[in-house]
Amino acid sequence: MRLAVAWDLRLYRSAADLASQLRILVPAGRERSELGVLVAEAYFRAKDFKNAADAYEALLRDVHAAPQVVPTGGLIFMRVLSDIQAERIDAAAALLDEMAANPAFDVESRWQAEWNLIRAMQARNQTGPAQARVEKLLAAGTASVPAELRVRLLWLRAKLSFDNGAPQAAVAQVDELLAAAVAAPLEPALKSEVTSTAQLLKAQALLELGRDTDGAALLDQLRAEFKESKAALYSYLVQAARQAKRGDLAGAQKTLSDMVENHPKSEFAPFALYQAGLYAEQQGLDRNLQDAHKFMETLAKNYPGNELVFYARLKQGDLLRKLNDFGSARLVYEDLINNFGQHPDVLLAQLALADSLFAQGANNVTNYESAAALYERLRDLPSAPVDLRVEAGYKWGFALARRGRAPEAHAALWGVVDAFLIDPAQAAKLGPKGRWWMSRTLLELGQQLEDGGKLDEAQRAYQLIVDNKLGGVAEATAKLARFRAAPAGGAKP
Repeated sequence: MRLAVAWDLRLYRSAADLASQLRILVPAGRERSELGVLVAEAYFRAKDFKNAADAYEALLRDVHAAPQVVPTGGLIFMRVLSDIQAERIDAAAALLDEMAANPAFDVESRWQAEWNLIRAMQARNQTGPAQARVEKLLAAGTASVPAELRVRLLWLRAKLSFDNGAPQAAVAQVDELLAAAVAAPLEPALKSEVTSTAQLLKAQALLELGRDTDGAALLDQLRAEFKESKAALYSYLVQAARQAKRGDLAGAQKTLSDMVENHPKSEFAPFALYQAGLYAEQQGLDRNLQDAHKFMETLAKNYPGNELVFYARLKQGDLLRKLNDFGSARLVYEDLINNFGQHPDVLLAQLALADSLFAQGANNVTNYESAAALYERLRDLPSAPVDLRVEAGYKWGFALARRGRAPEAHAALWGVVDAFLIDPAQAAKLGPKGRWWMSRTLLELGQQLEDGGKLDEAQRAYQLIVDNKLGGVAEATAKLARFRAAPAGGAKP
């Protein structure tokens, strides 16, 4: 009774514990086997995938010694799926290799397991091993691979070739795929999906090879034959990216703008608007920045529930700052902080608000004080990403120095260095952006110390850049060389 209640209430971990306890009390037989399956499934539903994998492994070991309530192929499949979810990709691959010759591992379960494993490898950027596994399966011959799965594997092989930087191979593999799709007894919807996505992939490969005329022609063919398909609509993003890569930012912007105008209900429309705004921004003139702002506004108003709305609003604030409209930018950031308080990137809005306040601080001490307080709070916020804390700390020290508070500025900047560079645990968390801001911090600190006549401390700041291989090594090295070349007596370089 307790077991049934736990299961009905979806308390799967409790159900697994209860089923395990009950299984010990039940003699060998069908009921014991059923409880073993229940334990494994309960762990899986509780997302305790490691214990689920172990439970399925125990069932496989007992498959000949106990009544079988689930086919062996199903148990193997679930064991593989559990290993994948537990991030034990190598274990899943080893099990599939071991069980491939097992006659009890039915064809459907085996190929479903293989497909899930390969897609998991692909999702984790293990594209090399994924492609090797696909090639191995295809080399086994058509007789051992169901027709539908063979077509899917051919598509995946071509996609992996493209992702691995082999567009020429991808072109040839797509042609093989298209021929296989024509010959295979596929459902019409699947055949349409395979053909359209294959054409898109081939067009991408052709563009990557510099065969723009052929690629563009294939994109036109795709849109004509599969007008409302996902592949056809996504092709506009592919075309725009190619135009932008060639320097035609205005053309890329128009391609996406036209796509949204003609297909406003497409799932890709919000991203197309956001990307069009970025292309407009990159063109740099004030009118381009204003166009970019309009794209972001359209995204936010027409697709209010989309996950890109936060970033569109954030970008609007950045654009307004570039247009020197700091007052309006502040309103945007304040709105984000008030209405997206739980968003994972809301701290970016707080940092941008501080930047806007600081920019207005020259004529308003209150704005300056507010900016400095925000920078300090973000630097000291334990839940903030380390890179953001370093950036905020640098800006806090910079702000203090610009207000003539040199001792406090030095303390703030050294505080950033001590907390996030000297501390090895925190230093290990620095990403590329954080390391860049750390370099800025040390260069700024070194210059402030030089200006204040504290030459030994300045040298220490520059030496830390060299020792930690941060950006700005050449500049730091040059400054250190000037110190070493200075006349005895320590005259300021």
